[in-house]
Amino acid sequence: MNYHIVPYDHDPVANAGEKFAAFRASLGTRTDCADYVAKLDQATDIIDRVLAEYPLDSLCLSFNGGKDCTALLHLVYIKIVEKYGASAHLPAVYIAPQSVFPETEQFIQETCRRYNLSLVQLPSPIKAALTELKLSRPGITAVFMGSRATDPNVFHPDPLAWTDPDWPRYLRAQPIIEWSYSTVWRFLRDLSVPYCRLYDRGYTSMGAKDSTGPNEALRYVDKAGVVRYHPAYMLEDESLERAGRSTHRSNV
Repeated sequence: MNYHIVPYDHDPVANAGEKFAAFRASLGTRTDCADYVAKLDQATDIIDRVLAEYPLDSLCLSFNGGKDCTALLHLVYIKIVEKYGASAHLPAVYIAPQSVFPETEQFIQETCRRYNLSLVQLPSPIKAALTELKLSRPGITAVFMGSRATDPNVFHPDPLAWTDPDWPRYLRAQPIIEWSYSTVWRFLRDLSVPYCRLYDRGYTSMGAKDSTGPNEALRYVDKAGVVRYHPAYMLEDESLERAGRSTHRSNV
């Protein structure tokens, strides 16, 4: 199974910047981490570029409680605190599917408190939601998105790209576009970043509640004959990431 032992931090958001800097420095001496380090550095560089060009009140983070945007949020939070201080509030937009897991809703609420997110919730689909966001928050120019190049519905593979002409005009900032499934899980676990508890129940990609289930690739039967599922980070075949979904949505 695909996992490694990691230390646990019960409060990873406290002094998150200092912890990340120390963690990044520790990787610099390891020859087996070159690709991982490159992906971390690329992501933080893209975030720095966006924060250098756009004021905080013109930024927004697309957040739906999924693993990818959770990893991105932690990095963006570190950089925002570095520039604006711990009291800064980052606007976030949650584009909700028609049916939602209560565990996801609870995690989103907890995350908003943990990271000082100012959340706007809008119904799907994404294009209509972004149109509504443009009307209600016209000052927002750039949206951080946890898209990865392997997502089935990724809009553009570039880290920084403007929306197409027939969409509401936003800069799509996709700092982890080159990350793999295993990179996301390595980052979350290395830094003890809290994630939705459904991932520990065998869900590897989450969309609407009525079209998402545990991943059968993680299924096992315990000694008592009960069917159970390994946690998401133990998935070995990354091509099966969305095997538990009948409807694909990106950014999760």
